[in-house]
Amino acid sequence: MMYNTLIIGFGKAGKTLAGKLAAKGEKVALIEKSSHMYGGTCINTGAGPFIPPIKGIKDNAFVYVSETIMDLDVLPEKLTIIGGGYIGLEFASMFAEYGSEVTILQDADVFLGREDSDMAQAILAVLTGQGIRVETGVNVTEINDGTTLYEKGGQMHTLAGDAVLVATGRRVDTTELQLSKAGIRTDDGGMIVVDDHLRTTAPSVWAAGDVCNKLQFTYMSLDDSRIIWDDIYGQKVRTVDNRGAFAYSVFINPTFSRVGLSEAEAKRQGLAYTVVSMPAAAIPKAKVLRQADGLLKALVDPETDLILGAQLFCADSHELINIIRLAMTQNIKYTVIRDFIFTHPTLAEGLNDLFALV
Repeated sequence: MMYNTLIIGFGKAGKTLAGKLAAKGEKVALIEKSSHMYGGTCINTGAGPFIPPIKGIKDNAFVYVSETIMDLDVLPEKLTIIGGGYIGLEFASMFAEYGSEVTILQDADVFLGREDSDMAQAILAVLTGQGIRVETGVNVTEINDGTTLYEKGGQMHTLAGDAVLVATGRRVDTTELQLSKAGIRTDDGGMIVVDDHLRTTAPSVWAAGDVCNKLQFTYMSLDDSRIIWDDIYGQKVRTVDNRGAFAYSVFINPTFSRVGLSEAEAKRQGLAYTVVSMPAAAIPKAKVLRQADGLLKALVDPETDLILGAQLFCADSHELINIIRLAMTQNIKYTVIRDFIFTHPTLAEGLNDLFALV
């Protein structure tokens, strides 16, 4: 059979685009290396876990990555997580709730250095209160079965465990695709180079998802499929540059979510801003849910009254952050949220109180 379109990779962007193309009458071939299928040419091969060069890490039955640790049949009594990024924190929170004794080892000296220090410290305090131990400034030197050897402050330490999760980031691996033979350029890290319409350097070839996007989130891959669809059949107006403010959530307990600028970024850019914050305990619904831990913070432009960014560490922040993102992308002033009539009692009405502090 002859095909009009070839899609390599069954990620969120790939399968969405394949379905839309097929519905339009195109003959689509979709190629996926994994046997675990879950429901022009577009490359959507994603990214995989990065394995650092640590002695004893390879071919170790006690070592897992984010995909394989979900296959555990027995809950580890002691879990060591190498990496203090978002993936590591999510698994730490999850396994701590299951009952595991969790220790995070991260090489960076500052916990959650990408976020504002007050927010990072609020998160650290809650995680520590949940029994999660966090060690920063660590150099892991060896893993022997489930035991991890690491150096900190010039001293060697030994940490026994029943399982070790390697959560040191994700990397793109496009070497097997031999993209250069097709005229498709990649950067030094193997990521496919694309323009703002996700076109590669080869004619009629697009890329989507983690393989070309530094923002490695499922919903960004979904939007990639919209951009490619618009480029092929639409008005060619959707691009990676007009997506609007970027939001993300880290599913710890409670959830941490952020959109737009942090206070530290606003300072570095020399922007004028007004910053407000309040404890999650100030929201009546949080007390009703007995989930009063956390902190809410927002930045507003004092001249335009537009929202520059927000960080929400509270129950259901992954839902609330979308309200703020919608306001930011549509240039809605903070006063609209401040005076909006939310139903009661809800967590959303906490946004009334947060922006009333401006």
